[in-house]
Amino acid sequence: MACWREAHGGLLSAEFFEGATPESSAARWAVTIPRLADDGGTLLLAEEDGELVGFACSSPSRGEAPPRPRPLELYAIYVRASAYGSGLGQRLSTTTRSSPLRC
Repeated sequence: MACWREAHGGLLSAEFFEGATPESSAARWAVTIPRLADDGGTLLLAEEDGELVGFACSSPSRGEAPPRPRPLELYAIYVRASAYGSGLGQRLSTTTRSSPLRC
């Protein structure tokens, strides 16, 4: 959640974030991760000193009737402000797009 708040905090009102709790985030990911796995998606987490500092998600394209093989869609990438400028976002993007790792 910290990644998300840091990325969007200056763009959205404080009221928008009031409903965002660790519990609501966990519930959303409990649905998202199995869906990613079922679709052959990838979720990469980046940690530094045991703390989550970034993540990226990709899966085959979610568009209507995509061609086979389906193109890859990188649909979420977030990096904590403390890692801005470190190249972490680029590494997550590159690794997620080329990774054989799957959920």
